[in-house]
Amino acid sequence: MKAIDSNLLVYATLANHPAMTACEQYITGYPVWVTSSVKLVELRRVLVGVYGVSESDADAKFTDLRKALVVEDLTAAVAEAALSLRQSYGIDFNDAVLLESSRQRGVTVLATDDSQLAIACATMGINVENPVTPAVRAQMTNWENQNLPAKGLPRILLRVHRWIDQHDAALARDFHSATQALSRLV
Repeated sequence: MKAIDSNLLVYATLANHPAMTACEQYITGYPVWVTSSVKLVELRRVLVGVYGVSESDADAKFTDLRKALVVEDLTAAVAEAALSLRQSYGIDFNDAVLLESSRQRGVTVLATDDSQLAIACATMGINVENPVTPAVRAQMTNWENQNLPAKGLPRILLRVHRWIDQHDAALARDFHSATQALSRLV
């Protein structure tokens, strides 16, 4: 059985993402995938917060993937073990939950585009697969530079701007101007 990280699911669901085709083909090439419920929550958060997908579209993708994948629930025992893994390997808590769920289930392969998680997997005897080639990675970097706001404050300001715009277009224009095109707080 194989487990899958949310980053590959995100890439596969974004219509214009450079890794979409590679990830989609990779995922459809295996009949049963396991993930953790926290990874689906992470997927939804990333789609909305980073890629600007509408909440309703992100909800639909969440629901579709919940039905298509074997989704492990977060139990107290998994969370407890994940805390230790997070500290030992320096990985994100959600990654540690996926790693522990995979270990408990006897998963032999975990698909991810996260290098830190890949190192932790290798240490625990779980093989890693990643359909994102160096050529696709280069395309992703260019695409992200052209299509995503810079990490940090600009990304946060864009998210706030989108919310304001849904409620008051004039205020959104003022916010855009006051933050110098969403680049700084003045």
